[in-house]
Amino acid sequence: GVEHRIEFVCEKNGVAYYNDSKGTNPDAAIKGIQAMNRRTLLIGGGYDKDSEYEEWIEAFDGKVKHLVLLGQTREKIAEAARRVGFENIILVDSLEEAVHTCARLAEPGDAVLLSPACASFDLFKNFEIRGNCFKEIVKNNNGDAFVTYRANWLSYYSAIKDINTALSLDRKNIDAHLVLADIYYALGDDDNILLTLKIYCAIILTNMRKSRR
Repeated sequence: GVEHRIEFVCEKNGVAYYNDSKGTNPDAAIKGIQAMNRRTLLIGGGYDKDSEYEEWIEAFDGKVKHLVLLGQTREKIAEAARRVGFENIILVDSLEEAVHTCARLAEPGDAVLLSPACASFDLFKNFEIRGNCFKEIVKNNNGDAFVTYRANWLSYYSAIKDINTALSLDRKNIDAHLVLADIYYALGDDDNILLTLKIYCAIILTNMRKSRR
């Protein structure tokens, strides 16, 4: 699409990012979600122009995995979503937090779409600034390396679960450190993420050595 209208931004870790900041009302945002051919994490919300959002949400048609809402209308849209039976709702305080949240939850093959169904005036001067801000955040998202890093660790963890069971290792301790890593990730604490994952690895190695004795 043209700039700010279902505009492809980039693909990271198998996730495609689209900027539809020009979707400033529900009718325009319906066209945005209809254009998606992937499972989508949708960022919406903004300035309240007294719109109704049920028709937009019903147009999700099973494509939307999570609806991430910010701005003045976030509670109003969340209530509308629940009225039509959509429950996968996340409320955030900023566009940066919205992108960060989507990057954490998205899986390869998904799309992240900014299509707010609202004007931008509560947080941005106009939709162009909102769209440009979205693109900058996406392109400079510091979470990318850890998204890949965590995915690799989770794959490793999945592969050794049967070994842990067979060797009677302390899975609760291992699980706790994965949860802790997630908390540090949500807080943006990269140093403690790496430290936690190193401890996670050390626990596995220590337990495996003990099991050989």
